[in-house]
Amino acid sequence: MATKSVKQMTPATQRGGSLIELLLATLIASGLLVSSSRLFIKTQQQSYQLLQDVQLIDDLYRTLYMLKTEVRRAGFNATLGHSLTLTGTSKVIESGSDWIDVISVIDGEGKWYKTRYQKDASDPTLDVCTQSVFTHLLKPGLGPCSGNFFSLLDINAVQLSEFSISQAMLAGGNTSLLSIDMTLSHANSAKQLSQSTLIKQRNWQ
Repeated sequence: MATKSVKQMTPATQRGGSLIELLLATLIASGLLVSSSRLFIKTQQQSYQLLQDVQLIDDLYRTLYMLKTEVRRAGFNATLGHSLTLTGTSKVIESGSDWIDVISVIDGEGKWYKTRYQKDASDPTLDVCTQSVFTHLLKPGLGPCSGNFFSLLDINAVQLSEFSISQAMLAGGNTSLLSIDMTLSHANSAKQLSQSTLIKQRNWQ
């Protein structure tokens, strides 16, 4: 009867991973995971910062563009198709150091709209108020707005640091050069962005 010898494996000839090798592999994998996590967190922080910067630029541009548009169309009557004639005053714009009043478009009911933009006294934001008044109530000096004020900015994201206005009358007294300076900042950081705009506006009469 044929027999087959079986060679027994001895500890010296066995192959496999030792405990030290396993621990070393685990340590390397953990290091790679930590490095990847740090890189991911840093990338997310940079993306969030970039998003805040874009929002700051967008809010500043849109706010100044809106103000510039309102000032340029002051005194225009869309219903009649020509400029608004004011009885008792030739002004359609009045301004202070941190506020501006603009007489806007007359609607079909014979009313004019006065819009006031001003820096909020208590919160770092820009407020706006629109008031409709019948034309026979026009008087020299527009006075404060009697309507409700609303914030143009989300102070949880963007805050108003500076809002200043200066107005200079040009030759003839019917045309003025309006300068608006505005500075916005992140609500959660010290980064700021400033911009100025010049508006040449005619006080129709």
